[in-house]
Amino acid sequence: MTIATINNISVGPINSYEISVVAGWNMVVSISDDVDTSTITSNPGGLKASAWFGFSGSYTPSPLIEPGKAYWVKSYGTGKF
Repeated sequence: MTIATINNISVGPINSYEISVVAGWNMVVSISDDVDTSTITSNPGGLKASAWFGFSGSYTPSPLIEPGKAYWVKSYGTGKF
């Protein structure tokens, strides 16, 4: 018999976040507020190899990262956005 355990964790808003990426396609999640994709930077610089793609019936470039959604972005190499 398997017993499921549910843990509720409550935190405040997340207004900034650094996410590690690898070369190729990466799925990233949103933070607590909309983020204009043109303001997202990378370390090292120049990692972004594609637009940020969201899904709404099909994958389309997105100018905003919205709370509660996930997005695909292609990276030239390993680093952080």
